[in-house]
Amino acid sequence: MRTIDGVFDDIQQAIDQHAAQIQLSFDPTLGYPTAVFVDHSHQIVDEELALQLSGLTTLPVK
Repeated sequence: MRTIDGVFDDIQQAIDQHAAQIQLSFDPTLGYPTAVFVDHSHQIVDEELALQLSGLTTLPVK
């Protein structure tokens, strides 16, 4: 299972690695990513990351 923190890690990694294309959408109220598209290289096929996030729930604090 992917977490929101993990998705933010994926986004940061794409930024750090100077991905060819990064498209992001965020929830306007809570600020979590709702859509992520990363193309690390326009010259490589099938290495893209595409995520749609919906139906998120919060976990109880321990």
